[in-house]
Amino acid sequence: MCGAQAVLLVAAFAAALQPPKKTPTVRRTNLSASAPDAVAIDERRVVGEGSYGVVVAAIDENNKQYVAKRARKDDRSKRYFEVERTINEKLRGTPGLAPYRGVVEGPTPEKQFFDPPSTKYLLFDRVKGGRDAETYLNDGSCGVDGLAAALGLDACAYGDEVCFVDNEEECTADPQQARSGAANVVVASVVLSFLLDACAALEANKVIHRDVKASNILVEPSQKRLVLIDFGSAMDVDTKQGYEARKSPVSPRYCPPEQFVELEHWRSFDAYGCGLVALRLLLSPALRSANDVDAFNVEFAAADHDLDRWLSTKLAQTALPERLLAPLSALRSLKSGAALWRLVSRLLAEDPRKRRTAKDAKVEASKLQAALLDEASNMESATAVPPRARDPSLIPSRRRYALQAPLGLIVEEDGGVRVSSVTPGSNSDKLGAPRVGDLLLSVEYVPKGDNKEPVFEDLELKKSFEAALATLEGVPQQRMIEVVVERESSGDDDVVSEAAPVAQIRLGAYRRRGSSRAAMEDCVAIGAGDVSETLNGRDWPSREPSEELTAELSVAHGRAVACAVDGHGGQEASRHAADRLPGLVASFSTKSPESALKAAWVRCAEELELDGPGGAVAACCCVDVEAQTISLLHCGDARAVVVGLDKPAAAYETSDHTLKLASERAALENRGGAARGGRVLADQWAVAVPRALGGKVWRAAGISPAPDVATLACGGADGLVLASDGLWDVLSSDDAAAFVRANRLFRPERSAAQVAAALASRAAALGSTDDVSVVCVFFDR
Repeated sequence: MCGAQAVLLVAAFAAALQPPKKTPTVRRTNLSASAPDAVAIDERRVVGEGSYGVVVAAIDENNKQYVAKRARKDDRSKRYFEVERTINEKLRGTPGLAPYRGVVEGPTPEKQFFDPPSTKYLLFDRVKGGRDAETYLNDGSCGVDGLAAALGLDACAYGDEVCFVDNEEECTADPQQARSGAANVVVASVVLSFLLDACAALEANKVIHRDVKASNILVEPSQKRLVLIDFGSAMDVDTKQGYEARKSPVSPRYCPPEQFVELEHWRSFDAYGCGLVALRLLLSPALRSANDVDAFNVEFAAADHDLDRWLSTKLAQTALPERLLAPLSALRSLKSGAALWRLVSRLLAEDPRKRRTAKDAKVEASKLQAALLDEASNMESATAVPPRARDPSLIPSRRRYALQAPLGLIVEEDGGVRVSSVTPGSNSDKLGAPRVGDLLLSVEYVPKGDNKEPVFEDLELKKSFEAALATLEGVPQQRMIEVVVERESSGDDDVVSEAAPVAQIRLGAYRRRGSSRAAMEDCVAIGAGDVSETLNGRDWPSREPSEELTAELSVAHGRAVACAVDGHGGQEASRHAADRLPGLVASFSTKSPESALKAAWVRCAEELELDGPGGAVAACCCVDVEAQTISLLHCGDARAVVVGLDKPAAAYETSDHTLKLASERAALENRGGAARGGRVLADQWAVAVPRALGGKVWRAAGISPAPDVATLACGGADGLVLASDGLWDVLSSDDAAAFVRANRLFRPERSAAQVAAALASRAAALGSTDDVSVVCVFFDR
């Protein structure tokens, strides 16, 4: 920097630090008796802005600080300003609200020719600190700990863990990862109790706030208190001021499902906002951003606004991040945690007639706050125990099972071919499917002999029950077949019996080039300690075999690592990931398996420097024999599936990162990316996934390498399947899990690699033309 530039910068800073040359003094108009005679309003110090108003700083002759709010210049903003003035006059002195001083007038800022010479301001005492709860929610890795500290709560007393960097090693903490589950529960209970008290006071004055959300809650650390602000969207029930039928001046993001106030049920309107703020704090930072809330609203509506059903769906269909496990574990551990969850659920009820009101709920919330503060302070740090099975209502009614004939089924005619009993000790009995009550829809098998085409028999199309029965009886014995059934869930699918610990892990991988004649882009790798095997050759000459599999790797101690990586736009990124991931995970052996996976993936992303369109998606696992845990990482549309031990179905599956998800589309837009036709636009390319390991072009297009990571217990699991989308395009997670489970039962001589190859062949037979990479992991007990 030259000397002239330095002088200019110093002068600029000095000028910025000088007091304003002239701050307009405004006259007192309609102020309360305790208000100052005159205040100075500084339009250059903007405290906050909204759709309809601007808040600026103000100060009186004794240097006491205030904030002054004016309307924007359009008619609607002026109308809402008058509503807020009237409501604040009515609520003056109400506990929990910012102290209101009245109305002052001052010169119109940025006055145009037709603007009036003066502008009205609402004057309030300034809340010291000035940060709102939304800002604390977005504090990143601190979760709600910063808010806990501002409220005088010791988050560290609740089993909090501090992220730090030692030995010059990078900190791999997820910036969205909460560090304390119990702190979440306590802070949520404190904020909920405050909101319900404040809204109950509004209810007593027959006022509805209508915009209860985290950004309208100010935090004053010096007083360790909260303040509810912004009544521009409020409504006076007595005079109907602020009420317009079928209109609402607030964002639907934080509104109850009805969105518009129903006059006969107005008392329950604000209660929904209280519940949503509490839920966001409780699960922070899983519901941290506006995009997260939008995605939650879509998922919550799909669950019929049933919070338990929404959570079951979340546990079932996504790779549950550790940041969500911690508060859920704390809720389960704290004696009053379940009661808090039930209260929040009732505040979020869809029907306003069934929703709790603030007045009805405030006493219960106050008691829960006191109880949880006491329970959390006596709680020792505990490891979150992840769920193992998903809600049975989420399992599809039509299911595909692979098993060996003879089946051992007795069937009857009941709306089709229905199973009436299962012979004890039969293959169906061993597999646990089909079972009594299942309706058999179809059967498929490959006849004996060379080069025989698969036989598919649709039992529903048979002319009679006898014809369908004859088809079943004609299935060759000792052959692996696939049968599709329809089942009405009886609710017992989620019963998981205690299983013996896993004594040994066996891994095997396979990949094959698709029939599209494009270059091979999939790579796979398995490893344990210093031993690893990788299939990442660039491609095969057209006359050589287009498939290969690994030898089986057995692990009785320590950790086993595997990954299936699908390249997009070339093989550079997928080869890089398959080459580096096993060794990197092993190098982070002092970290937890989940942290080691995450750190390895982050390092891979940092190392990858591509100028072209290349990228890769992956599904990875790290299984710890001593800890009896499964850690899963996925990025993009590669998927990891946990094979159920007690039933031929997926006990767990990761959620593909595709543009079909509203949350992924919103996150892509938030990163500055754009999509068209279900694909991300990247320079001259269109990419199928919003998240992937990629080079400069992909990162510039908003494609994120951020993975999802989950940790589960080995209990209830018989193994894992990691595969690229070439498999999942034609097979569901349940189909793949049932196929592996059947091979474990009826083809025990097959290695993990051989089962992976059979699964890929099954995908090709079902019409997959894409490259397919599959890793199978077996848990031997």
